[in-house]
Amino acid sequence: DEYLIVEDSFVEPDENCDFVNDFYSEEELDAIHAFATARLTIDLWEKGIGQKIKWPWGNEKLNLVLHSGFLDASFRPSAHSILFGKINFESMPTCRSVDIVTHETTHAIIESLRPGIHDTGTLETFAVIEALADISSILLLSSIPTTFDKALKLTSSDISKKSFLSEFAEGFSEDGKKGIRS
Repeated sequence: DEYLIVEDSFVEPDENCDFVNDFYSEEELDAIHAFATARLTIDLWEKGIGQKIKWPWGNEKLNLVLHSGFLDASFRPSAHSILFGKINFESMPTCRSVDIVTHETTHAIIESLRPGIHDTGTLETFAVIEALADISSILLLSSIPTTFDKALKLTSSDISKKSFLSEFAEGFSEDGKKGIRS
């Protein structure tokens, strides 16, 4: 679309123009998931700030690199890209995590609001950027009515209780052990 491109990937919808089907490869599903999550993150921010996101690098799209060989994930302002790798070199790709895709997309959005901030910020600036990127994941999940309703039901409407939502920002691990931010 006007904002994003998934490097080395083009996925065709099915005959109903849907992207949910059994015939997609894992790589194609990764592309669908990362694109949709990044796009939802952009939509959330645009609604929140009341304006369209404009990349500071002009008309070039934000490039999502799904299987970069990189450890974890990283927004690279100079390359106009988010590089997704793996939490460790043998586990699930980070592009499959709503948390990580939203977090890194938020870095790009913050860069669009304050061009150069990732290159010139102070330690305090970086702390605020990281906090906003982490909070965006929870806000994105909370903006989906079925997810929020599930969290309320699991916590008996007390969202301060421990649940999948309160633990979400810890990230994930394939074996169910501590996440990346625990």
